[in-house]
Amino acid sequence: MERYCGIVKPLARSKSQMNTSLANGVINQELFHHVPFTRTSEPELAAPPAFPILLDLFRAEVTPHMRRSLSEYLRSDSTFGMTFYKRCQVSEKLIIGSKHSQRRGDINRQSNRVCYQPPGGRGFMFATIVAFIEVLRPQRCLAWVRKYDRIDIDRTKRVASFAREGGLCWIEVTWIRSLFGILRDDVNLIVTDVNLFD
Repeated sequence: MERYCGIVKPLARSKSQMNTSLANGVINQELFHHVPFTRTSEPELAAPPAFPILLDLFRAEVTPHMRRSLSEYLRSDSTFGMTFYKRCQVSEKLIIGSKHSQRRGDINRQSNRVCYQPPGGRGFMFATIVAFIEVLRPQRCLAWVRKYDRIDIDRTKRVASFAREGGLCWIEVTWIRSLFGILRDDVNLIVTDVNLFD
């Protein structure tokens, strides 16, 4: 029994939803044990998945500001068929959440703060994902984000910070490079695995 408790204890990751987190961990572990039984006898050569992959479809209201901003971004006045998603798998190892996928009490493990880099070498930018959408014509995966303003990257001290959250805008999902976290100590410090200083 003690050995099993030692196996199960690390599966509880959320401090505010301990029971749910533990139950999900045990179920996921058991599902992984059953994966070998789902395989066919002859391995099939499957094509690698094409990223990004949008996950967790949901319904949302399209505000006039959102639609007007999307028309300006796509440089088109036509009506758009939009589908909203809560999460997006950007690469094999990186799944990004949105505001709608976050739990209320889980502020330490937010997966909706992203570091992204637009084409053209303008440096790294930071934002909070509000929602992911798939536009049908032309078919594209976009993110509706709230940008962080006045990013200060001090290369001598190797510290990055921001002043405040700014306005909403659209970005391409393919621009996303990594998640980032915030440490609040007189200033809002940015912590990320992307090298911001070289």
